[in-house]
Amino acid sequence: MDDSNLEEDLLRMQAAHRDAVCAAVVVSAGEALDAASRAALVRMVERIGLTPEQLDDFRLQVAGGALRLADIPPEPILLGSEGRHLSARVLLLGVRRGGHAETTAAAVASKLGTSPTRLARLVTALRTGAGTHPIEGDALEGALDEFVSPPAFLRELLGLGGPPRHRVGHIAPTRYRHPLDVQATQALASTLAFEDAARKLSELLPERVWRALNAAGRVQVGPDQFPELYETYQKCCRRLSIHPEPPLFLNRGGFNAMTTGIEQPFVVINDLLVGILPQKELEFVIGHELGHIKFDHVLNLTIAQLLKVPGMVLDKVPLVGPLIKTGIDLALFEWQRKAELSCDRAGLLCAQDPEAGFRVMMRMAGAPTLYAAEFNIDAFIRQYDDLKGHQNDLLTRGFYALSTATKSHPWAAVRAYELKQWIDSGAYDELLAECPLEDTGWTPTEEAATASLAHRCSRCSARVPPDVDACLVCGTAVDADQALHPCSACGAEVEPGHRYCESCGTPVSSPSAAEEAR
Repeated sequence: MDDSNLEEDLLRMQAAHRDAVCAAVVVSAGEALDAASRAALVRMVERIGLTPEQLDDFRLQVAGGALRLADIPPEPILLGSEGRHLSARVLLLGVRRGGHAETTAAAVASKLGTSPTRLARLVTALRTGAGTHPIEGDALEGALDEFVSPPAFLRELLGLGGPPRHRVGHIAPTRYRHPLDVQATQALASTLAFEDAARKLSELLPERVWRALNAAGRVQVGPDQFPELYETYQKCCRRLSIHPEPPLFLNRGGFNAMTTGIEQPFVVINDLLVGILPQKELEFVIGHELGHIKFDHVLNLTIAQLLKVPGMVLDKVPLVGPLIKTGIDLALFEWQRKAELSCDRAGLLCAQDPEAGFRVMMRMAGAPTLYAAEFNIDAFIRQYDDLKGHQNDLLTRGFYALSTATKSHPWAAVRAYELKQWIDSGAYDELLAECPLEDTGWTPTEEAATASLAHRCSRCSARVPPDVDACLVCGTAVDADQALHPCSACGAEVEPGHRYCESCGTPVSSPSAAEEAR
């Protein structure tokens, strides 16, 4: 366990222990637990992951007779919506159990801060939902499974997905790409022979090696592995029209995520992010990573990863080797810092909640989850003004440049400032105003029908962004027959020659209709 993760992990386990005791109090309903109930509760806590001490303490609690409200740990303090969500899960467990358990659940919810009016409304709504979504198999096991992983009807009731988002995939990425990213990409392409570098490095460490490492040391998210997280990921992919859907892997680590892969990109998110981020903040992170695919950053990102291996060889070449490696590293770092600014915009278009994006940046800068309710976004963004004030000093400016040169990401306060500038310019709201809600059909406007389209390179199959005349990977001129036309139903890009949209399954228009559209 990394030291940087220790505080967050302990906090997470304390919360899981508190939640488990709440469930046990409801199941107990003022009476000693029978053997079957004790066993079911222990199996539940073994799945959610507690420390050995917490697990032993829980076993003793459920074996020692009836559990009472006083047994619920007072810490960690419930922040924001956490109390409302926990109360709803407790009440659903009580409704499923019925009788005294429902009365006990109401008492627990009150202790957690639920007002009498909200409590009555919740119970009524949960009874309706539970009646239309019966549990199959063992009733207690099923009810505890719901407590750990809230069912779809409860997530919808709590609004965990938030209001309907806008479908933004048909918006050309060039319209929200950061100008500094465009400049840095052009400078990088003119400085280094990236096509040759990518191919040579891929020979040294083929992409299949990355896929093998993912399979060996990471957990792939899918419909049968963390389905709730996978559902969120799918929605983000559809929202940004990313297809085919890149594989998503979970990795053990700190506050970080990455996207890599040239021909078959994949996304890796560290477990700490999934454990502590609320829904919209997680969507911002996922959207940010998908932005690297949307902006065709993955080629350069993969080169940056692959260079770590041959870089060790370059270090051993007298005089010239280290200089070459340093030059390549600095050029890539400069480009990566600018590319992150574009992906922050993609993350915002995915989450569609500016506050969620700024809160992620505060967490990156060190704001702890324990004080999440006290995050002051305006004060954090004002830190950039302090930074600009110091730029007049030559020594400070030089030190800042040196400390930044080897960073792959901009400082968090800089990212927050750049994102706020884009929002304040009105460009973000203008883009959303053009986009339909996800629960409505998408009808291409006249502007969208005549807008520049992305293309699929006829030589190397790389995606060529809109308004670009030649493939960025191999230099082949764009072929009009390889245009990626937007799906008439969802706006996702449809591959040349495909008969159905891969995102929603809608049949594509006939070739003659496509010609007329062009």
